[in-house]
Amino acid sequence: MINEDGCWLLIGREYQQYPSIHFCGINFQAKTLSAIAFLGLKLNQNFNIPQGIMICHKRPCKNKACFNPEHIYIGNAWTNAKDEQGIDGSELAKDIIGKEPNYNWEDFIQNK
Repeated sequence: MINEDGCWLLIGREYQQYPSIHFCGINFQAKTLSAIAFLGLKLNQNFNIPQGIMICHKRPCKNKACFNPEHIYIGNAWTNAKDEQGIDGSELAKDIIGKEPNYNWEDFIQNK
């Protein structure tokens, strides 16, 4: 379902308080699968998001059920905190990780 704000909404199952999809025997948050499919997120060998990485919602979208790739970005706790302060964390994340999907996770996690 798509709401009036352009949010892609998944109604039903939840995993860690976010809409989820059971895929290949694993529960994934819908926003994680969206980041894999549309933003180039790479999972580690255990099919988890690399430590320190978060899938964050861009401002003004803070709808936990939304998985529209235009409303999310690959960030970390620092960029997410900046969002809460009214600063665009998604722009900060671009400066840190660049636009390529093969991120240098070590640099990104340590940037504060």
